[in-house]
Amino acid sequence: NIAYGEREREVLAALSGKGLRWREVVLDYTGSTLDKVLDFYRRSTFIPVRPDRLRIPLTAPVEHVVEEVNRFRPDVIFGYASHLELIFRTVAARGLAMHRPAVVLYAGEAMTEPGRRLIREDFGIAVVAFYN
Repeated sequence: NIAYGEREREVLAALSGKGLRWREVVLDYTGSTLDKVLDFYRRSTFIPVRPDRLRIPLTAPVEHVVEEVNRFRPDVIFGYASHLELIFRTVAARGLAMHRPAVVLYAGEAMTEPGRRLIREDFGIAVVAFYN
C-alpha cells in the first residue's frame, strides 16, 4: 500500500504544481480508516517531505469548511465522494466564495458523473479518484 501511495503522491505533486510539499485539506472523521492509515504511516515510515495537512471533521457545517479552506488555501482537498459533491453543490448553489484547490481527491465511494463534471467544469478543478 505504501508503494502504491508513493505513485499516487507523484500524480498529486504534478497536478498540484507544488512538488511533494502541497497543502491538503482532509475531510473525514476521527477513527476513520484514513485516520488509522495516516497514523500508521507517520509512526512506521520515513517520508522526509509530507504535505501540510489540515483535518476538518465531516460534521462541520459547510460555512465552516469554506472558511477553513479559504484560510488554509489548500492545493488538494481530500474526502468522501458524496460529501465533497455536497460541499461543492452547496457552494455553487449559495454562491459562496471558496478558494479553489488544484485537485479534489475522493475515496470511499464513487462520485457521480454530474458531481465530477460540476467540480471539473464549473470550478475548474481536477478530480482524481482514490476509490479502487
